[in-house]
Amino acid sequence: MEFIKKTILQSLTTGTTATTEGIKYIIIPDLTAIYHMKIGLESTVDDIGFFDAYDSMEVVTGNTATTTTTTLEPTITTTTTLEPITGTTTTIEPTTTLEPTTTTTTLEPISGTTTIEPTTTTTIEPITNAYYVSNTGNDSNLGTSPEFPWRTIDKVNSVSIEAGYSVLFKRGDSFFGSITSSSGDLSGDVTYGAYGSGTKPMLHISTLANSTDDWIEVDTNIWETASYIEFSHDVGNVIFNDSTTCGVKYPNTTDLTIQGDFMFDFSIDRMRMYSNGNPANYYSDIRLLHGNYIFNESNENYITYENLWLNYCGGYGIAGGNTHHITIRDCDFSWLGGKYLVGYGDGTVRCGNGVEFWAASHDNLVEGCKLWEIYDAALTNQGAATTTGNQTNIIYKNNIVWNCEYSFEYFYHNNESEVDNIQFINNTCYNAGYGWGNSQRSDPSGRHVCAWAVNSNVTNMIIENNIFCEAKNSIIYIDNGTLSELTVNYNCYQQSSGRIANLPSNNNFEYNEFNEYLSYSGLDSNSLNTDPLFLDAENEDFSLNPLSPCIDNGNPNYPLDPDNTVIDIGGIYYQQ
Repeated sequence: MEFIKKTILQSLTTGTTATTEGIKYIIIPDLTAIYHMKIGLESTVDDIGFFDAYDSMEVVTGNTATTTTTTLEPTITTTTTLEPITGTTTTIEPTTTLEPTTTTTTLEPISGTTTIEPTTTTTIEPITNAYYVSNTGNDSNLGTSPEFPWRTIDKVNSVSIEAGYSVLFKRGDSFFGSITSSSGDLSGDVTYGAYGSGTKPMLHISTLANSTDDWIEVDTNIWETASYIEFSHDVGNVIFNDSTTCGVKYPNTTDLTIQGDFMFDFSIDRMRMYSNGNPANYYSDIRLLHGNYIFNESNENYITYENLWLNYCGGYGIAGGNTHHITIRDCDFSWLGGKYLVGYGDGTVRCGNGVEFWAASHDNLVEGCKLWEIYDAALTNQGAATTTGNQTNIIYKNNIVWNCEYSFEYFYHNNESEVDNIQFINNTCYNAGYGWGNSQRSDPSGRHVCAWAVNSNVTNMIIENNIFCEAKNSIIYIDNGTLSELTVNYNCYQQSSGRIANLPSNNNFEYNEFNEYLSYSGLDSNSLNTDPLFLDAENEDFSLNPLSPCIDNGNPNYPLDPDNTVIDIGGIYYQQ
């Protein structure tokens, strides 16, 4: 059809008309206004060039004005080289990418010709000092505008990002790989964020294995991934049918006896799965989660992460040691963890956290994030006996956590390091231990707050204004140490089984012993033991019902909520 149109049009002269497949076309002598609207360059083009680029444009002649609406495809690529007109310097980039938009134009009839005047225009204002990354980009681009973005995380890692610069991923797109974060300084953060409209950009380390060629049967009902499927670290989890279920990991092939059981063979870098027939025929979708970190921020500082979705990784979302001035805001974390912690114990201990600050860390903030289906802890700061460096001024606030093994986990076994001003405040935590990892663990837990040791090096650990709703084992677990440096108050508890608290020296309190827990611990004197009344927790809407007891019942010494009322308990305040 396009060939017929162009052949007919090329045989015509300016000002004449032709009808092709019931559509009337006219050759227009001056298309400057058209080219301004579509490309934004001050240059005229020849008649045929117009129809090559926009041969779906319908033009009707006559004495009556006609309005035509043209919708551009998300990406339009032109490869026509235009010669500059005398007295005008015009530079045409080899590739021009337009954001999806709809432009309405009005046709005004003029004797012998038709002039098309644009009535609306779309202008993309790039952010100063930013690099853009899109699935439709090209790593050979400069990357400094939405029209000429980069394409891959490999390109991001190849560039030293300066203080004050942003790396922005296009919303609605997904990006594979691990990013080594770059540091800012006192003059400004390095920011990793999003641009465009739609859902948050997804960053992941996972591989789809949906083809029957991806699997080789090596024994009865034992299927191995093909040699061309490569992994970074072992496979931590296998997600089936668009996250509706997942596999169960075992250390040995002989352990695989049930559909979906899997193991990872380090000696050949392959994954094996038990399946009654080729897995690609059994499942509609198979995603293999591997990798270590989506963001590795070890030894980095002055970084902001915002409006990102970190999803599908066998290890960690954002993690690293020796960090400071880190801000993680309005990000989502899901389906993380399950890899082996190589070199620890017998080699079969698994790990994976949403956000982890390891060893020396200070002045870090995590706020407004959502975290779910994480093997270990959603949020944690921790360190080993052999690590050094203080942990101070680390704040987690206004986050929503559900279906993780631990909502918040703390340990630092080096008692010589200072731990001060760790705040876990105004968070909503739901169903600890009810995620995918609990039943696969050798040490199933399910705790909202898990502190393995609150020793003499800890001062000012504050746990206030949180909602803690249902934990498989215990809402609060403190393995050993002292309670004197803990400030735990103005929280709301709901526990229908298990324990309210496990405290040092085996002082444990069941779900129906809340008053006994208060009396023994001296904690939570202003806290509630009741249903927080979410709007729709079953569908992950943890907003407060208008009748919620959490409204206006937070610590009155905290700043007011945005509606100028006493701060609410939980991660989402109720607008009054």
